[in-house]
Amino acid sequence: MSEERSLYKLSNLDKKSVYTREYWSSSEHGSFEIEEMFRWGETVLNLTPEEREEIEEQIKNGDTIMASNYEIYDQDLMDGCSLYFEECEGPTVELLEMMWDTGGFSSFEEAGYDFDDVEVQYVGACTLEPYEDPNGD
Repeated sequence: MSEERSLYKLSNLDKKSVYTREYWSSSEHGSFEIEEMFRWGETVLNLTPEEREEIEEQIKNGDTIMASNYEIYDQDLMDGCSLYFEECEGPTVELLEMMWDTGGFSSFEEAGYDFDDVEVQYVGACTLEPYEDPNGD
């Protein structure tokens, strides 16, 4: 029997406190990571009661919340304000910046890189509140 889940919206209260880390790789060209910072974010999580309590405790303690460790139902990250290429094994930062300036994410896909995974984290003050899907899903 599956545990009952409910939707909750996680939002940051402090500007510039939502981060993503994307992992890209190619068997031919190597791998790299992209860290991006956003001014604002809202992530809707599908949580068990235990997961909700865990996040509420993290908020209370001011801990970083790894939203990607939970079931993400929907997400809106707004106003990206910095982007860095890190852990480059194969491509250089200069090459990746040129590709980014030329065509963004599609440049990486066209060059044969696969998007492998993403981590989403909230740092600093946050809120967690019940969420009702406006579409009724």
